[in-house]
Amino acid sequence: MGRTPTFDLKRDARRALERGWLREGERLVEQVPVWRLPQLRGIPKPPLTFGRIARSTGRFIVRLPLYAVIGVLALAVLGEAGGDVALRDSTSGPKRPAVVISGNGRESIAGRLVTAALRNRGIWVLTDRRLAFLTVRGRTYSKFFSSDPTPQDSPEDSNVQALLETVIEIPGGAYRYAGKVDGMRTTRITRRAKPTGVYHRVAFEDGSTIELRNRVQRTG
Repeated sequence: MGRTPTFDLKRDARRALERGWLREGERLVEQVPVWRLPQLRGIPKPPLTFGRIARSTGRFIVRLPLYAVIGVLALAVLGEAGGDVALRDSTSGPKRPAVVISGNGRESIAGRLVTAALRNRGIWVLTDRRLAFLTVRGRTYSKFFSSDPTPQDSPEDSNVQALLETVIEIPGGAYRYAGKVDGMRTTRITRRAKPTGVYHRVAFEDGSTIELRNRVQRTG
């Protein structure tokens, strides 16, 4: 028996949702692939599990040669630039996070959804009926090797056979869809507010929120 095809979170997610997860008549609003824990604001990170620590350590050891090559190239670039490289403001997480979960502590409605399972690779999905986080049973490509769908792709040659497993599912009656909002972040050094793009915001009755980054961003 052959190995299960590797699932591409960017390329294969939408077709997999349409072919086996969406219910009849349900409309897909947004689907966001993720490879790491969402950015948390006001909510503590979930503890690492032993399995997660072991997998992370194994991946780090395997990638050590690649890190070494990247380090050498970076030093070469710095040398060519004469060491005159400006420091940029940064946050503790990505500058344009795919998903942002905000709340007043672990006991907020959004905070209670934050578990170690959210550290897994998966897909955040917003429809006209529910909000969900799904993981994939089987192998997935890393973010570096993941690719966007193209017009040449077809359901027959994409890896949509992978099984999607629902980790979180929230019915639409449990939250309010607040529409599209402009995301902001605060820089670490200068404490300035900077835009991070457009997000779909879901709000709970206690004021906690979950925001999914819109796939199509405004330009200009």
